Amino acid sequence: MIQCLTIKQENYCQAYVRLGNKSVAYREAYSASKMKPETVNRAAFELHENPNITARIKEIQHDLYKRNQMSIDECISILSDIARFDIVDIYDESGNLKKIQEIPKSARNSIEQIESFEEFEGRGIERKSTGINRKIKTSDKQAAIDKLIRYMGGYNKDNEQKQTNITLFEIPKNGRD
Repeated sequence: MIQCLTIKQENYCQAYVRLGNKSVAYREAYSASKMKPETVNRAAFELHENPNITARIKEIQHDLYKRNQMSIDECISILSDIARFDIVDIYDESGNLKKIQEIPKSARNSIEQIESFEEFEGRGIERKSTGINRKIKTSDKQAAIDKLIRYMGGYNKDNEQKQTNITLFEIPKNGRD
């Protein structure tokens, strides 16, 4: 059972679930503007080690999952779509943007925003439309690749290769073995 949390602790939990970073969440929940980064990192780590805090974070994450019913597998699938996105999938042979229904779902997963605007030439009664233009903003492919590598442990493997193993030997106090 979770003990009562302070308002700041609850704010930290909510911020951590939203942001995924202990220190950034701590800065958002607490008055930390005058604190050194090292102090914030230590305080955030200590706060996060509190069993009531970790239990509340798990509770919030579980509630989010239940409300959204989106599995990690689905999230990875969407990130994979973004990483594999090819701009060719959203244009026809003439270089015109396809109708949204004609764009494959995997490509639509990469579209963050479509902005439509009509252009005109002339003035007054001579003003005529020259057509509708669309501006497409797609998701950050590199960020999606980075998230996939992190999830799949790609950076962990690289970090393990960089580790230096040090063997310590105890020297006897009396000078003999």
